[in-house]
Amino acid sequence: MKFSDMIKNVAIYLRKSRGEEATVLEKHRRELVEFCKKHEWAYVEYAEVGTSDSIDERPQMLRLLRDVKNEDYDAVIVMDYDRTGRGSAGDRERIQEVFAMSQTLLITCDDNRVIDFTNDIDLAMAEFQGLFARQEYRTIKKRLSRGKRLGAKLGFWTNGIPPFPYQYNPETKKLKVREENLSIYRFMIESYLKGMPFHKISWELNRMKVPSPKGLFWQDNTVRRIIYDETHLGRIIYGKTEGSYSKKKKGKKFRNKPYEEWIIVENCHPAVKTIEEHEKIMSLAKRKKKIPKTGTSSVHPLSGLIKCAVCEHRMSFVRDNNGDLRIRSCRHTDPYGNICRNQGGDPDVIMQVISKELKEYEQKLLCNINSNNDREIAYLEEKILQVQKAVKKIQGKISRIYESYEDGIYTKEVFLRQREKAEKDLGALHSEISNLKMQQKNIESMDPQERLERVRRVLNHLDEELSTQQYNQLLNTVIDNVLWKREGNQIEVEINFLQDTNEATFHS
Repeated sequence: MKFSDMIKNVAIYLRKSRGEEATVLEKHRRELVEFCKKHEWAYVEYAEVGTSDSIDERPQMLRLLRDVKNEDYDAVIVMDYDRTGRGSAGDRERIQEVFAMSQTLLITCDDNRVIDFTNDIDLAMAEFQGLFARQEYRTIKKRLSRGKRLGAKLGFWTNGIPPFPYQYNPETKKLKVREENLSIYRFMIESYLKGMPFHKISWELNRMKVPSPKGLFWQDNTVRRIIYDETHLGRIIYGKTEGSYSKKKKGKKFRNKPYEEWIIVENCHPAVKTIEEHEKIMSLAKRKKKIPKTGTSSVHPLSGLIKCAVCEHRMSFVRDNNGDLRIRSCRHTDPYGNICRNQGGDPDVIMQVISKELKEYEQKLLCNINSNNDREIAYLEEKILQVQKAVKKIQGKISRIYESYEDGIYTKEVFLRQREKAEKDLGALHSEISNLKMQQKNIESMDPQERLERVRRVLNHLDEELSTQQYNQLLNTVIDNVLWKREGNQIEVEINFLQDTNEATFHS
């Protein structure tokens, strides 16, 4: 029997390494998909842009290893062995161990090679190839770093996506002003200098229907970064930091370098704000620096559990004039500056509802104690299929975005913006699938009797003399969140119980 006949379900792992063209990922995707279709293999895609050689900083690789460990696939398909990473020996051993334990094959599309990590010869060849890949990676990394330093000193833009309102000019390798965005930038600078805070500037931009640099809503942090950025003075700054945050990487630890160690090159591109404006901006920033206030809220049995039923943000507590804790009215603002008006109130109302609903929940569990969870599992399976269909749509959308760029329909800026948004949506869908599968796994392994005992334990402890922290810990063992809505005297409370009883424990 051929190896291809033994394989039914596979994973495709795609990774664009640093320095490669943007179209590389899509080119590899097409080849790998065609390879799977040729062998009639069902496949699931894991794609990411390589920003690190360490496995722990590559979310899609971590997700793939977890699924391989769960024996979800017969094989994993890559363009070549290097695409799994050029990390440390420890990372390579980690990959090899997961594949060997699950008896999952690794197939390279480039040379049609099958690697079985339970086979000593295959393992030795993989080790040999990984050693050379690691050395090649170090050389490339060193050259890129040296090239960025030299480019910065020559006034070339080497710092990634240009800050608003600039765009990259590939002919000069420098920045140029995007004229249609210049008036927006000047509005931001002039508004801040007149005393308008960042959040109000963002609200105004959203009301004007001006898209943010990523094509989304403006946020105060985005406005703050743009207004403070020294790039707008016509200068390029390189070498603000050095080292790595990763504890597993050898070498220098991450640190922010002092200003005098920065590489600052003047007159690299047109300035869009003056030195005088920037100095005034930084002077205002020092004056407006927030001074931490002592907390006015205290711990309550419901702390961290109450969510606004209108905007779904967490609600906190505040003491009234009598010193009693009350639910603080929600004042969350949307991207347009509209304030949520959901009123606060007496938390004892919620405690009464919890006591009542816990008893009803106990009766419900008693009725269902001998029934299985087939209906709930079937619902989750259907939900997973729906999300998987949405994943395929987004993957098709990403392919069309690349095609539009290759055909010259999209500019590079539009392409990058559209691709980033689509890949963000794709990541969110993959996360949803993982969560749904985890729920399904929890339900399949859950003991209904255990859930019933947990609810009864809470009911038994509710009337005891416990500390506030113990009450809070107790409620967290059975309650996911409490939705609160109040308009005048009309109050709506919805208790959402945890579906996985293993999420929390209580110690009396």
